[in-house]
Amino acid sequence: MKQTTQKRRSAAIATVLACLALAGLHAPFACASAPDYSRLFPKVFARHGPPQKQIALTFDDGPDDRYTPQILRVLAQEHVRATFFVLGVHARIYPGMVRRIVHDGHALGNHSYNHANLLTLTPQQVRWEVDKTEDILYRLTGTRTVWFRPPYGNVNAGVLRQMNQLGYRVVNWSVDSADWRSLPARRVLANVLSAAGPGAIVLQHCSGNSHEVLDGTVGALPAIIHALRARGYQLVTVPQLLEPDARLVHGRDIVKQQPPGGSAVGPDSRPSPSGGAPIPFVYPERHASRCGNPETRSVPAGLRSSDRPKDADIGVDQTDGHATPRAQNALKGR
Repeated sequence: MKQTTQKRRSAAIATVLACLALAGLHAPFACASAPDYSRLFPKVFARHGPPQKQIALTFDDGPDDRYTPQILRVLAQEHVRATFFVLGVHARIYPGMVRRIVHDGHALGNHSYNHANLLTLTPQQVRWEVDKTEDILYRLTGTRTVWFRPPYGNVNAGVLRQMNQLGYRVVNWSVDSADWRSLPARRVLANVLSAAGPGAIVLQHCSGNSHEVLDGTVGALPAIIHALRARGYQLVTVPQLLEPDARLVHGRDIVKQQPPGGSAVGPDSRPSPSGGAPIPFVYPERHASRCGNPETRSVPAGLRSSDRPKDADIGVDQTDGHATPRAQNALKGR
């Protein structure tokens, strides 16, 4: 009896340690005891869509000038639209690539500025991470995103309440490709296909480094697309999967406008907050962000003032997707 009790205790401890380890990486929902935030916050949090023959491919941490262009090229060749959850610091370094993502018809999401673990930050620091990124994306594209993915997928009730107050829909994933482990293409392919199902949201990445080689991501992508289509799945963006008939614009449901004989709101316009006719595209420098002037907002304690994006670093006139010399120097200094 004593040995059995000790084994159970050891097993329980091992389970807790494994859950903590996974939560610290990319699997916040690996533990059965994790709260079901989709049920607790159904209007705010989602990790999969409705059980229909649609799947959303998502790419985190970009953009960069190595993997993001290759991924965009494959998506264009296969006529697939995906969702890119971008980091503010990378959008600042590669502004042309952000514009290319939007120009190619993909959905854009906020992935914070520094990829910080939100559970370790104060509410003020969390808002700084979100607002800084929104400022940059708005300046570059003239539109706002209401989709947010927390770094590492780490959320709690407090973070979700704050995101709701800021007008965001938090989106995690139901399928982890584990490409961030620098896996070969065959492993990335197997991870996706073995877990994909109706309404799945697939996690992949589009910005790598010496410790995160994403050649497997690029190599597996065509096969992933072909295999999912062969199974009868339609590949859609996160907005198409979660809001097929309406767009959630900062907490308000906006019905898409369908002009007679035409299509829904296009890239040169955005929905009216009142649900009326689309608002013409407006260059962001003509209007202040709802978050205020980014050059006058203070930086919360724990975040470096050097992380504040500058117009020159963002490269408003740049269109080729490559970082400006000043932006490259900013990245090296991080």
